[in-house]
Amino acid sequence: MQQTTGAEDTNQRDAQIGEWLLMCNPWTTGGARLAVHGSARVHWNGTQFEVIAPPGPAFEPAELHHYEIRLKTVEG
Repeated sequence: MQQTTGAEDTNQRDAQIGEWLLMCNPWTTGGARLAVHGSARVHWNGTQFEVIAPPGPAFEPAELHHYEIRLKTVEG
């Protein structure tokens, strides 16, 4: 997990908005290909994140290495 942007929305409310990048294994623990959809939520370290873009596959020369998934969180 890596935070890519952060902002505060002070127009009529006190909100903190953050965008994050999740790099994850493309396979489940059972060996199946990981499926991530736009309606999915990610829970990490006590925070809930919304998936905001389709997962981007990252390849090494021979095969799929990991997925990069853009996430968003809004607090307040």
